[in-house]
Amino acid sequence: MKRSFPFFEVIAVVLMMTAVFPASATPLSAGDTETYTAGGVSFVMSYVPGGMTFPTGVNDDGSATVDNAYWIGETEVTYELWDTVYTWATSKARGAKIYGFANAGRQGGDLKSGPIGTNQHPVTTVNWRDAMVWCNALTEWYNAQNGTSYDHVYSYGGSIIRDSRDATACEAAVESSTAKGFRLLSRNEYELAARYRNGTDWTYGDHASGDESGACFDDGSILGDLGMSTVIGDYAVYRGNSGLSTAVVKSKTANALGLYDMSGNVAEWCFTKSGSRQRGLLGGSCGSSAGGLQVGAWSYYYPGEESPGSGFRIARTAD
Repeated sequence: MKRSFPFFEVIAVVLMMTAVFPASATPLSAGDTETYTAGGVSFVMSYVPGGMTFPTGVNDDGSATVDNAYWIGETEVTYELWDTVYTWATSKARGAKIYGFANAGRQGGDLKSGPIGTNQHPVTTVNWRDAMVWCNALTEWYNAQNGTSYDHVYSYGGSIIRDSRDATACEAAVESSTAKGFRLLSRNEYELAARYRNGTDWTYGDHASGDESGACFDDGSILGDLGMSTVIGDYAVYRGNSGLSTAVVKSKTANALGLYDMSGNVAEWCFTKSGSRQRGLLGGSCGSSAGGLQVGAWSYYYPGEESPGSGFRIARTAD
């Protein structure tokens, strides 16, 4: 004899099975995106898997491995996002948790005359300390707007760093390896993302990011026998096409991860130290010659320096 099951009994069984055997989440793939929205401002981040080894240097004569998976900003930090967080963070209403910055940032930059354009230009004229402290502020602001609980990444003496004018705290900052808050990229994370093609093949070190057609600079040993690119300007805002001014983000073609301006527009601060104090600036800027766009190249400046050609991009350690 067939037994009939009351409707509510069936539902209870289904719910119990769901609890015991939860649906597995779809694995993330390189280039998958997540959109973050708070305070009427949205920004997008792309996923980069961990465990990949890739060539380094303009001649591909080194290698590095990034063990952790991470999220990277689709674009350089725009002035819109910078200013929204900056205004919130520096409000006197925050009391003891107020943030302080050495520089207020500019709306893009003309290397000849100053700020230009719209708030969709990258923020410029911020130093490394400003960028690092702002990442802590972004984490706190995003949590306040969305009820999330991302941990701050940067601390000193056990306290959250909230003032970029405190050179001692900033330059001795402890970077948490487990915190899921917003942060600066490491040099290797930046170069991996700039070179990424498919996880097996990588953009040559003498190319601009995303441009697989040829080298952007000839040092006498062009890699891959591809010759010189004739389409650098499709991928990068640089001295050859910029008029020495920044452009709105996403004005050029993205690379294989869907990232824009990984070469050109503004040089981007990374957390990695060079020597005793200097910090990396990667990707080249609107004032760079083609040689400065090479994905294997990097420059470095003191953490208290700023210029109309420097900005930054954010990252997050993936779960």
